[in-house]
Amino acid sequence: MVTQGPLSFIWVAMPAIYQYSGTVATPLVVGIAGLALIAYSIGYAGMAQRIKHPGGVYAFVAQGLSPAAGLASAALALTVYVLFGAATTVALAGSMSGLLDSVFGLDLPVEAAVVLGTAMIFATACLRLRVFLWTIVCAGAIEALTILVLDFSALGNPADGKVSFESLDPAWLLSGSFALALSLCLTSTLGIETAANYADDVRQPRRTIPRAVMIAYTTTTIMLTFSGWAVSVAAGSENTVALASGGLQSLTESGGGQAFILAVLSAVVGADQIALTVKLITAALVLSSLVAAVLIAGAVVRILAGLAQDGVLPPTFGVGADGRPRKSMALAVSVVTGLIALVAAAPDTPTGTVFIGITSGVGVTCLIAISSLATIAWFLRSSDEDSGFLGWEGRVVAAGFALVTMGFVAVFATYRLPGLMPVGDFYGWALPLVLGGSFACGLIVAAVLKSRDPRAIAQVGRSSDPEESPLG
Repeated sequence: MVTQGPLSFIWVAMPAIYQYSGTVATPLVVGIAGLALIAYSIGYAGMAQRIKHPGGVYAFVAQGLSPAAGLASAALALTVYVLFGAATTVALAGSMSGLLDSVFGLDLPVEAAVVLGTAMIFATACLRLRVFLWTIVCAGAIEALTILVLDFSALGNPADGKVSFESLDPAWLLSGSFALALSLCLTSTLGIETAANYADDVRQPRRTIPRAVMIAYTTTTIMLTFSGWAVSVAAGSENTVALASGGLQSLTESGGGQAFILAVLSAVVGADQIALTVKLITAALVLSSLVAAVLIAGAVVRILAGLAQDGVLPPTFGVGADGRPRKSMALAVSVVTGLIALVAAAPDTPTGTVFIGITSGVGVTCLIAISSLATIAWFLRSSDEDSGFLGWEGRVVAAGFALVTMGFVAVFATYRLPGLMPVGDFYGWALPLVLGGSFACGLIVAAVLKSRDPRAIAQVGRSSDPEESPLG
């Protein structure tokens, strides 16, 4: 759940959704998006119960569709998660820079902050898993506590003197672009689907990972919907779009998402306490961004290890003699994401960071859509006799709903989201080129591997676990 960053969503994504979509019922849209992700988690859980492989989603696709589609999905996953890691590194650097400036008066250049953030990510990734798990628990608890305190404070200070449910009224879905709001919601919620990449790190992955994924998506959906509604109550439901768009002035006179949240905070905690509140929130964002970046880097390392296990990559990319991911691979992934983050953060405008963030978000929706299709194909061909809602029939229906929703969002977002950027024409072809190019590279690798050794490609995504359920 920490990879999804609920606090980051409220701080950055939700004001952007209000601003660009103009939808007053954005909290309701968040709930609808969450329902699509919960539906996806039902099919995902079914695959995770039956397929144990560090490749995660690409292993599901390889077994559900074909090894070639699996390798193409692996290439797409590596691309989008490296970009997501870079965007998270920039977010970490920005949060650290702001915290150091507000607490110690230290003006840290963005390049130095990115380098420091990259070093922190690698150092944290080298911790023993048990120690890192406690870091995750602490980060999740701090983030949840921060959000809950802000939410109940917002509900205690409604803008109109009474708590309103207008932002949850379906009639307000037509106040703006529902499709754009849904696309921004779904492309801003990513990371939980990497849980299956940690299958080899869990004692009972067939039980633990499905439960964790379903609980994480459900908890995040409830938390984000509730938080969005609470923020709309404090700001005034009909004022949220104007406030996010800069139509109303905040105390700081700053632009972007932070002006929206700061304006809400000023009404909730008062002008005399807003500076301290922002410092506490920024500290929570630093910890949340650090943990999310480490988890995403770990997923990339494990995807590479899965490809090495399948014989696609040399053994150097695989796990070490102790069965754990190599620190050299963690270092390599951290350096690559750090370099991309440096390039993205170098200009004075955040255009580069926004682009890699949008690209990674759209890429993950594509992965989820492909994975949902693979889930449908796998269960329709399987010999699974377990029927009912959580049997193969329910998982096929849930995966079908996720496929339709995510497929629509992937197509719409690829067409529409680049237009939100200053140079929309350039990013309009750059985004599909990056995603389509990485998918095509995976297909080319699959074709070359098949021509050299047809038996090798047949093993892509196949686990050596004897408990794996065979296809019918």
